[in-house]
Amino acid sequence: QPGVYGTLGVPDPANIPPARWGATSWTDGNGKLWFFGGYDGSDDDSNNFYFNDLWNYNPATNEWTWVSGNSGPSEQGIYGTQGVPDAANVPAGVGGAVSWIDGSGSFWVFSGFGREPWGSYGPLSDLWKFNPTTNEWTWTVDNIPGARSGAVSWTDSSGNFWLFGGEVPGGALN
Repeated sequence: QPGVYGTLGVPDPANIPPARWGATSWTDGNGKLWFFGGYDGSDDDSNNFYFNDLWNYNPATNEWTWVSGNSGPSEQGIYGTQGVPDAANVPAGVGGAVSWIDGSGSFWVFSGFGREPWGSYGPLSDLWKFNPTTNEWTWTVDNIPGARSGAVSWTDSSGNFWLFGGEVPGGALN
């Protein structure tokens, strides 16, 4: 189903994200649900549409807010300067990424399958941080660990991030 984006940054009861698979999600300290990316779920990877939009849902008001990214599918990222947060930065459209929240409440997104910076499609190895207080993305690292999609991740009681498996370039499992 197509979505209703409304105005960027403005909650509205009429807003609703488009249907998708493979999005990443978080719940912040205020009980809001956030999600990023995903794809339209067609059977042919070359015909999938990958999204780079970030949304939040406030259960207290029953309203969605389009927070960041584009309203169109299969968007390339805007990387900016590595390590520097910027309101113009945004990851590429991606599905099957992993996500977590750090101790300061920032959201993290790693890897997934999507549109690479040179325009083709494949597993990505990008690591991005989103600060929900400033609404800014930061591109932090590339290529460590290697590109993959569909991995699992978790954080332990010490706040360490753990990553396992996933589909790597060429289709093998790691």
